[in-house]
Amino acid sequence: MRPFLNRLFGSRLSAGLTASVLTAVVMGTVGAALATIPSTPGGMLTGCYKLPGGDLRLIDKEAGQACKGTELEVSWSQNGPTGATGPTGATGSAGATGPVGATGGAGPTGATGATGGAGPAGATGATGGAGPTGATGNAGPTGATGENGPAGATGPVGATGGQGPAGATGTTGATGASGATGANGATGPPGSTGLAGATGVAGATGASGGPTVIGGVVTFVDPLDASGFIGIGGEANLTASAGDAASPIAAAGTLAGFRAHLTAAAAGNVVFTLYVNGVATAVTCTVAAAATTCTDGTHSAAISTGDTVAVGVTNGSGLLRHVRWSARLATT
Repeated sequence: MRPFLNRLFGSRLSAGLTASVLTAVVMGTVGAALATIPSTPGGMLTGCYKLPGGDLRLIDKEAGQACKGTELEVSWSQNGPTGATGPTGATGSAGATGPVGATGGAGPTGATGATGGAGPAGATGATGGAGPTGATGNAGPTGATGENGPAGATGPVGATGGQGPAGATGTTGATGASGATGANGATGPPGSTGLAGATGVAGATGASGGPTVIGGVVTFVDPLDASGFIGIGGEANLTASAGDAASPIAAAGTLAGFRAHLTAAAAGNVVFTLYVNGVATAVTCTVAAAATTCTDGTHSAAISTGDTVAVGVTNGSGLLRHVRWSARLATT
């Protein structure tokens, strides 16, 4: 017991102090507690050693008592260790036979032996049959509606619709008024009698008549047509080249007063350019976004007999309907 306490309490208790504590416990505390604190089989007692402080108290571990977190559990035997067997004494001489003693009462019942270890586990029993199927539970509440999924990708552009019917041909513009007839030249004076007088100089030729208005129209411009050409007269759609749209001019002269017109306000710029014999001229104007007309009152183009004329269109507005152009042809 002493070596155990020496190892347990270390520097706090010397060997002599350990003996004093042991004596006090066995003679005092243990003696007073034997009547109230049972020991385990074999006479083991349990105590709690307080750290720090060194206080020692007994507990009834068999009754479920335990040391606190600040205490160290210690235990020791109530009975001291068995002493060594002494030598067998010499056999004494036989004494006189004594009277038969009274039969003694039954001795006290010995202490209960320690509980034996657990026996081996029994074999696993057979698996029981399946129990009956339980009743179907009530349907749970309907879950909340999930959030809308993300928007799907934009579908492909649909096919271009068929060509609409041709619009009615616009009316021909009014013919310009004829110019005034030039004055006759002055008659030369008569010659003197005798020799014939010289013939008088011919008078200057009077000015030609007024200009003729020419023009063209298309009834429908597809939004996918970014450019094309209009000829003289009426067509359903733009043509792909100036040569396909061009018309010949029967008389030489000058084209001026160029003008273009849309039936609805443009969504973007629409540029009109006069072409002569397939070549762009300086005669041009632009219908700006939100406008419907444009004019070029500055430039003109000389025309020879048989030259071809067309108007190029650059479309920045999308769908167009009834697109017109016109110009004045002053013949020479």
